[in-house]
Amino acid sequence: IMDILVDVDFSATATVGQEQAQYFTDGICPFDGYFFWYYAYALNSLGHSDKAYPFFRKCYDLYKDKDGDERWIALRSRMYYSIMDLRRSNAIDAEEYLWWFLRSAERNEFVHICTDDCEAVAGHAAFHLLMYRVDQQNLHGLFPEILKFRELCKKYDSSAQHPFFKVRIAENFLSAYYLEQGDYLQAASSTCPS
Repeated sequence: IMDILVDVDFSATATVGQEQAQYFTDGICPFDGYFFWYYAYALNSLGHSDKAYPFFRKCYDLYKDKDGDERWIALRSRMYYSIMDLRRSNAIDAEEYLWWFLRSAERNEFVHICTDDCEAVAGHAAFHLLMYRVDQQNLHGLFPEILKFRELCKKYDSSAQHPFFKVRIAENFLSAYYLEQGDYLQAASSTCPS
């Protein structure tokens, strides 16, 4: 039910999750992980990342204990809580995991387990990594990543499902990169060379 509901209404999914969470605490039922995933995803989509965080962790821990990192839902759960960790104290581990996730997705290592648009999920990780590095004023060496992100933005720019894939965002990353390099003319134009 939550699988269908999350595609229709995040608020309703979060309400059902809140009401039913007490029944999914022990991780015994094979559906516990899915419940944690949909509940966390709905909360996060509504802007409640602090409430979503423990449920992404529970989902990941549950599947990691059962199957290791061999389930797409476990990998995505870890990706989401790692994105949240970028803003917390353990940013180094989170960044390391997100780079691993992004590189693995680019090498198509998840094709056998990916149940979503793997490219878009990897782009989500790339967006947050680049935002983190902009905040750290450390885009050194990331020009190729910015260009890859820009291509994704061109592909998904008009998609309401992916609000952070906007060409303008990619151009802002390019501008920040050029500013760090001291290339103020290129930064001002916010365009990349052909």
